[in-house]
Amino acid sequence: MLAVTSQADHDPESAQALVRIGQDRRVALNKLLEPSGLQIDDAEYTLLYGLPRTIAASGSRLS
Repeated sequence: MLAVTSQADHDPESAQALVRIGQDRRVALNKLLEPSGLQIDDAEYTLLYGLPRTIAASGSRLS
């Protein structure tokens, strides 16, 4: 994960991998939440991990 994160600024494939990892984590969180009837959408998940949505969607990260 650290290698992908460190390369995401200058490598488009790493940036896309980072986006996919975030999406996979949201899906996993929603599976855990299923019994409660709650689901987290993209915007809510972005708030949970603190990265602005526009940056997360572009695959970039803050430096």
